Amino acid sequence: MKCINFNKIITSITIIIPLVISKSIIYDSEDSEPEDECFSLSHGYKCCETCNVVEKGKEGDWGIENHKWCGIKYSCYENIKCFSEPYFPCCKENKVVLVDEEGEWGIENKKWCGISSSNNTSTTNPDNKDKNEKGKNGKEKGEKSKDEDEKDKNGKGKNEKDKNEKEKDKDSINNKDEKDKNNKNISNKDEKDKQNKEQDEINKHDKDKNEKDKNGKEKDEKGKDEKDKNGKANDEKDKHDKEHNEKDKDNKDVKGKDKNEKDNKEQSEKDKDNKDVKGKNKNKKDNKEQSGKDKDNKDIKDKDKNEKDNKEQSGKDKENKDVKGKDKNEKDNKEQNGKDKDNKDIKDKDKNEKDKDSTSQNTIKTSLPKVNMKAWKYNAEDDVYWQVDIQYCENPPALNYETLGIFIPGKYVNATKNDKDDTYTCTINSSGVVGPYSVYNAPIVIPLNTKGYMSIPSPQNYVAEAKRYTKEGIIYVFTGFRGRYEGAPLGITDIKAAVRYLRYNDDILPGSAENIFTFGFGSGGALSVIMGTSGNSPLYDKYLKDIGAVEGVSDAIKGSMSWSPDASPDMANEAYEWNMGITRQDLDDFDKNLSDDLANAYAEYVNKIQLKDSNGKPLTLTKSDNGIYQSGSYYDYILKEIETSLNEFIEKITFPYIQQPTIIYFGNQENYGMDPLDDDKSTHGGPITIGDPVVYKSLEHYIYSLNMDSQWVTYDKETKKIHVDNLEGFVRRFKRASKNVAAFDDLEAMEEENVLFGYGNNLLIGSHFDRIMNKLLKDSKYSKYTKDSKYSKSFEEDLKKTDSLNTSIEDRVNMYNPLYYLNPYYKGYKSSDVAKHWRINAGITQTETPLTTEYNLKLALENYGHRTIDFDSVWNTDHIKSELSGNSTENFIKWINKCLKMK
Repeated sequence: MKCINFNKIITSITIIIPLVISKSIIYDSEDSEPEDECFSLSHGYKCCETCNVVEKGKEGDWGIENHKWCGIKYSCYENIKCFSEPYFPCCKENKVVLVDEEGEWGIENKKWCGISSSNNTSTTNPDNKDKNEKGKNGKEKGEKSKDEDEKDKNGKGKNEKDKNEKEKDKDSINNKDEKDKNNKNISNKDEKDKQNKEQDEINKHDKDKNEKDKNGKEKDEKGKDEKDKNGKANDEKDKHDKEHNEKDKDNKDVKGKDKNEKDNKEQSEKDKDNKDVKGKNKNKKDNKEQSGKDKDNKDIKDKDKNEKDNKEQSGKDKENKDVKGKDKNEKDNKEQNGKDKDNKDIKDKDKNEKDKDSTSQNTIKTSLPKVNMKAWKYNAEDDVYWQVDIQYCENPPALNYETLGIFIPGKYVNATKNDKDDTYTCTINSSGVVGPYSVYNAPIVIPLNTKGYMSIPSPQNYVAEAKRYTKEGIIYVFTGFRGRYEGAPLGITDIKAAVRYLRYNDDILPGSAENIFTFGFGSGGALSVIMGTSGNSPLYDKYLKDIGAVEGVSDAIKGSMSWSPDASPDMANEAYEWNMGITRQDLDDFDKNLSDDLANAYAEYVNKIQLKDSNGKPLTLTKSDNGIYQSGSYYDYILKEIETSLNEFIEKITFPYIQQPTIIYFGNQENYGMDPLDDDKSTHGGPITIGDPVVYKSLEHYIYSLNMDSQWVTYDKETKKIHVDNLEGFVRRFKRASKNVAAFDDLEAMEEENVLFGYGNNLLIGSHFDRIMNKLLKDSKYSKYTKDSKYSKSFEEDLKKTDSLNTSIEDRVNMYNPLYYLNPYYKGYKSSDVAKHWRINAGITQTETPLTTEYNLKLALENYGHRTIDFDSVWNTDHIKSELSGNSTENFIKWINKCLKMK
């Protein structure tokens, strides 16, 4: 039985509180009768019996009781004693750690608390008054607000102006949640003192170099002008390319489309039941009959695979296949290929064609109906047709998760308004083109924006973020899925079921289900990576069958985008100690030995998996005089990656350079998309700053600041490159351990990952999963420590358990480990269909995960072969959606266009 640490329970409760972009809380209800005790009753959810806030929303606060969402009662906001309640307790002592616009904050029992006005004579914070008023008056507001609440809950009908004004009210409470999660407990005063000290050192060093600084500045200004000039040239080029694309629209299968429209018209006269404008017949039997009636109608999208006709066509035009199969004239095809070669990845699309043929020949097994093409709604402002509450599996454990929403550019369909309601009947517009895409090849994106592997509810209304993609010709699909509390691998299982359902409907929906891309940040990035590596993995078959997912179709995807993905679970503890354990101080004997042993275990693991560099040389670690295995070709590779990141940063900036204070961006609880519409620097939410800006007058001064604690970088004036000499210096300067020893499989089994690999029966305490930890704790040297016995026993018990489908903890971990599918060391190597296109961006100074997370993934993909990899380890950025420059969403879209060769 696990020993419960109540301080950690308090901390964990704050960790599971997701953060909200909208800081305002609205409690609107006109009905003041006793049964209206909370806002959630109008949405079909019960009121909570307790006041424990789990998630803050615009219409009110949510809790979880008996594994179900419930609304926090209005009474919880009455008679509060300080501004931070009910989200954080009031401090018992008057010890100020941080002051912001909310009020004065302290830390007690490793948790943020608010200092009440009774303990402090400062002016009462207006937010405190607001909360009391909300508790008293929440039942007296109009029915009109109920409709607004429903819109806010589902991501539609938001008034941006009101939203921005209300966001100003409670930034600080959200900010404290994220700090509490990381257990950093960094006081503003300490950080400021440290940065002031650093500034003093730099100023002292500057004193005798003013003239040199001046020259350096002039040189930098000249370089900046040159960059600006080049930037303008690039802008002109982009503008020219855009104009060229507009002019070249007619070169993208226009002939094929015209031919297909004619064929479709003839086909509709011969067979009135065949209404698919794409020429994708829904019924296999109808396909065969149509083949006999209409020899010339050979749309590649058509499911008619008459062997004789294909053989004749292959003989006539063996290599020249129109990507959409609408133009059957050999001469025209050759001309079209010559005119628009870059926009047609024929090799890939021929493979897709083959895959579709194979799918059509397989027996698709499902009782699910296809998407109702008579039930679309329309957002006129965004020109988007959309539909939600689409069930994607036969036996959904919870319909609030196992449904999805589809958002389609208006130009892709022909719509007719239905008489009875505000819905539309839509058919394919065969000439629909948006940006570089046509109705036939448009990609589909699926956001995986979970925080801490939490479940994501299905959309219930229009999703505003869809416009960012539909205006570029991309179809946006938002799917709900289960998460941490339900346990792995159920989240990925649901996402795979959604992908299968999209393929099942590929014949009636715009776009191509062969061009699906997932994207996410943090744990969402980790899920995107798993989706990219585990396509059609047999390990998921019984889980997909259990929920009634469509059978006979693929769940593989085309590409995966991940920002700062969380660590792979199998060796996460070990990698963290090898990379960052050297910065730990004041450990007791138990933790010191465990940290060292975990670091050594990681070195043994690296030497076993035999990752290779670009020349095919195995990357290994060797013992060293300083640190643990801080030598060898793998170690040198890590240094080279850090060096590349630093030099890219130096080339981008100009001196004097002002380094802004530490900025932490917080997550948004609005579950519909990755970025806010007005701020793209994080996954949502406003920032909190710690410390003051620091000015670096020259490159030499910046390097001097890097080496203040120890010498670890040098500058080569001839090559104008910076060299990184050792890993320890970088880690001590930028990447100190912020988590306890056993960072991911906590000794008390209370980390997010422990709950993820639990069994859905405890929201705070999960299950151990680290086999290496279990082995180490059995070692005789640990028996002399009194706290060892309970841990070794709990590890042993947990690792013997199986889930409801009789899957071992080892297999569950493998299902969430991308290297299991990519590296020959594992049994799962090449047992799945790995995505072809990858984009991985990570903040190099983040302390949530070790550097090895992204570097090992990059190496494994390169070693796997035949994959495109866009990788950036971004200097001077933390656990955010890191980009070298620009906007993360725009960069993501550009990358998709590049993958599909749509420039």
